[in-house]
Amino acid sequence: MEQLNFYLSAATAYADQASNIFNMFLTVLFSSFGFAAAFPLRDIGKRINIFSWSLSTSSLYIGVTLLAFYSISFITFNDTFNKAEALIVAIQNQGSVEQLSEQALGTFSTFTYQVMGLGLPSIGFIIGSTIGLIIFMWLTNTQREKA
Repeated sequence: MEQLNFYLSAATAYADQASNIFNMFLTVLFSSFGFAAAFPLRDIGKRINIFSWSLSTSSLYIGVTLLAFYSISFITFNDTFNKAEALIVAIQNQGSVEQLSEQALGTFSTFTYQVMGLGLPSIGFIIGSTIGLIIFMWLTNTQREKA
């Protein structure tokens, strides 16, 4: 039973850590939109043409910094999520009917859907990061009329 308590505590800690990382990611994501809307970077720095987009070097530098933050957040989130999921599987393998009811074990179900080894939360993280970076770059480089 002591080992089961350890697994439960560790799984809870990793799940809380993954949740905190995701909340921090969302905070930075939406804060970057506010920054981009309030402080246009279109005319700061040199203009660079990438495909059909015309970007300023300052927005590109901040975009690369955001991409680095998103990447580090994703790697950390994915690692902690996988550790929590592995502990949940260990709990399911450890528990017996006498120790835990089947209904209680059922609440610890893990994500079975995976694409290229990534679970749905990780895929959502990647999609959100990509769309967020595109929106940030668009907001910082859009033409604005002076009021």
